[in-house]
Amino acid sequence: MWILLSTRGCSDGEVVIYHYNAAAERIMKSYGTMEDVYINGAPQGITFHETDNFTLYPASILSVNKNRFTKHYFIGDKRIASRIGTGLFNNVYGRNGSYVTAGQQDYAERMNQIQKQKE
Repeated sequence: MWILLSTRGCSDGEVVIYHYNAAAERIMKSYGTMEDVYINGAPQGITFHETDNFTLYPASILSVNKNRFTKHYFIGDKRIASRIGTGLFNNVYGRNGSYVTAGQQDYAERMNQIQKQKE
């Protein structure tokens, strides 16, 4: 994985970090504040304070952030439409009262319904 760190266009000590996979495709963008520790002018450590300020790119047709997703539709290499959805995204599959939602759909409940149909 490659990581590109940028401070361009940021203020108040914020930085943007871009993560790329081995095929040089962006897989994540995140931003937040950063603190450096120097001893006698030499860097000793960097702490990046990540927050919920991120965008994931799990596939070329989809991007996801904290409270929305965008799905792109293509014909060949030309994008013809995009769908924007909203909702909270939680990746917990119904254990201990947790839930999975995307676009306000309860996927844990849907998985339970499918399981009941199989029985």
